[in-house]
Amino acid sequence: MDFEVLKRDIIQRLKDSGELYQIQSELRYMIFNTLGILDGSKKQEFPRLPRNIVLVNCLILEYLNWLGYDFTAYMLHSESGGKETHQYKNREEIIKEFDLNGEYLIKNRPILLQLIRDIRSKECKCSTLM
Repeated sequence: MDFEVLKRDIIQRLKDSGELYQIQSELRYMIFNTLGILDGSKKQEFPRLPRNIVLVNCLILEYLNWLGYDFTAYMLHSESGGKETHQYKNREEIIKEFDLNGEYLIKNRPILLQLIRDIRSKECKCSTLM
């Protein structure tokens, strides 16, 4: 078997199983850690993020953590300067910030998925009214 064919086959199998993305994420983590970016020995300047961007990041982080995408969540937190520039909100703070109630208090489903579901159901109701 040709090396390039073998390489393509391995890459495709890793993509299909989802393992390639985890390996890439772990590799990024190791590189950042080796460079001292993650441990704070080399301070990286992060811009102050607008409040709405922080809220979107909070929703995405909660979703990633719910899926078990720990490395991806860690990278988002690291790359957005989470510890340096702002404190990400927990679920209860997000619910309070958006003034949510009812089903949003159910903890077995990420807020982001619930928001999308609600928007879609409102779109369906609006389209039937026209």
